[in-house]
Amino acid sequence: MGLVAFAGKLAPGKTDEWRQFVDEMHGPRQAEFAASRARLRIKKERAFLQPGRDGDTVIYTFTRHGSPAVALPPLFRDLSASKDPFDVWYKQRMKDLLGVDFEAKGETPPAELLFRMGPRRVRPPEPAPSVQSA
Repeated sequence: MGLVAFAGKLAPGKTDEWRQFVDEMHGPRQAEFAASRARLRIKKERAFLQPGRDGDTVIYTFTRHGSPAVALPPLFRDLSASKDPFDVWYKQRMKDLLGVDFEAKGETPPAELLFRMGPRRVRPPEPAPSVQSA
């Protein structure tokens, strides 16, 4: 699974509007949000609000199967192509609030992971095939 991350600066005075957007996705539009993420094969999604002296920044992550270089271009392509009413609304809100344009042509490069600390989830080994004697 690949973690895809990007950051966007909120326009001045848009922090409360961002919070309302998040509340709407996880409140009245929760079923549409879940259906969208299933359709787009997004396994996890997180948004962090980072206050700053020069304005607030949203740090956004998606987890989707594949490495970031493999997962991000199709994610943006699939979201861009979607005409689903929730996805259309979501794309417009992301553009209005963060300036993220999923409709823009060209490839959006994933953020570069510079380091990782901590254990990775390790899957148990597959059992060895049994050898049958004749």
